[in-house]
Amino acid sequence: MKKIILLTLNTLLVFVLMSCNMGLDTDGDRTVEFVINGDMMLETLSVAYGETITEPEVPTFLEYTFEGWFQDTRHTRPWNFEIDTVRNNMKLYARWTTTVTQTISVQTGIDSSNAPIFGKEVRETTMRVNPRVVVTFALEVADILNYVGFEDTGITYFGLPKSNLPERLNVFSSNIYPNTGTLFEPNYDTLDLMMPDLIILGGRSANLYPTLKTRYPNTDILDVSNNNFSFTVQSEVFNNLGLVFPGIKTPLQAALTDITSRLEALQTKVSGQNALFLQVNADQISVFGVGSRYGVVYNEFQFLASDPNLQTLEAHGNVVSFEYVSEVNPQIIFLMDRSVAIGSSGSITQIMENALIRNTVAGQNNAIYVVDAISWYILPGGITSTLQMIQDMEQVFNN
Repeated sequence: MKKIILLTLNTLLVFVLMSCNMGLDTDGDRTVEFVINGDMMLETLSVAYGETITEPEVPTFLEYTFEGWFQDTRHTRPWNFEIDTVRNNMKLYARWTTTVTQTISVQTGIDSSNAPIFGKEVRETTMRVNPRVVVTFALEVADILNYVGFEDTGITYFGLPKSNLPERLNVFSSNIYPNTGTLFEPNYDTLDLMMPDLIILGGRSANLYPTLKTRYPNTDILDVSNNNFSFTVQSEVFNNLGLVFPGIKTPLQAALTDITSRLEALQTKVSGQNALFLQVNADQISVFGVGSRYGVVYNEFQFLASDPNLQTLEAHGNVVSFEYVSEVNPQIIFLMDRSVAIGSSGSITQIMENALIRNTVAGQNNAIYVVDAISWYILPGGITSTLQMIQDMEQVFNN
């Protein structure tokens, strides 16, 4: 009985293989399309089945460097024109690279508790143009891409941290966008599955650069950190994103022009007014001075510092008392409620109604302004957030 079954199976297998060979069309030509970028074709060839292809002349695309032809859009399978033969209708995709100048974190030593010490290094980095699989640990980049047109980036698979994802980025809350961890710590299982072409880091994740580069040597890593928010750094970030994603270069430039115009118009209105920037964290208040993460209030929005001698020692500001604010007696107070930014309840109303706060020049003149915590604390450097930051400063002149 077993012999009969084996004989039947062998006969069936032979029949299937013969049928496949009979159905294999080795006659006629195949179409080979050379794709420069997106849907942009360089040329189309008709090539006989089983023949090699004559390599076309080296193409040009904007200012980018040509790196060869590949059989897939992620550029993982190069085409060898000397030995590879045509079997099917197919497309070959050009791979392009660009050079960006970025500031990255490098480990410079180890402290007494064996924790790594990091420093900053300016480095020119070669990166692929139009990466398909992208992960960002800088939520402001999600804001930027959403604003200028995510569909024009060429990204086919996009991941980001989703813990405390701001409402304005809810478009990325769908399961089609993988959750890649937190702003501080990646989910390496997810990254291993995605195998990104590009990972984008921000201020909270910048020190991951050495680890990620070691773990994913074939992945490009772009640092867009803008810790002490600066319009100059933002312009550099926009330039780098425009180089990597040429489809959004023009709208990025348009957004930058709009931001610059709004900033310059605001600067003309600021005339010697001094201001104090306070962060509210539950029932505590912290102050930020020139050179701090919110030093943009003084450096580029051009308000004078109410306490010009203040040195901000901590990332979350120097914790101060209401008596301190009373002694400084600012003309303008900006309040940012960190509790709102991290999704907990704040007490900003109680702070504003404190007698010592109300008795300052700012309090007496109703010159206490609440700024948008998501824009200032979570998304500084985005486009929507930057426009909101400018609008927050414009409150001073809208009374």
